Amino acid sequence: MANGGWGGFGQAWGQSMAMDRKREEKERKKDRRNMWLMQLVGAPVAQGITQGVGDLISAPFKEPVKRFFDQEGTQVENFKKVQMLIFYTDF
Repeated sequence: MANGGWGGFGQAWGQSMAMDRKREEKERKKDRRNMWLMQLVGAPVAQGITQGVGDLISAPFKEPVKRFFDQEGTQVENFKKVQMLIFYTDF
């Protein structure tokens, strides 16, 4: 035994490392594919869900807010009319 009986160990270790590299590369490819699919499919779905939830939350407040601002606008107009009436009226 010229190599001290370790010849097969070196070869086995080299094969093991090559198999590890192949397995890791396969895992990286799978991870990249999954990330790409999430960007392709997941982003529009998530956007739709968040839009739906936002609409669901804001829907009950749309009409009261609209009424409030319509009422405020009417009050401001009435106030301006009263100001003009007072300004142009001789006491």
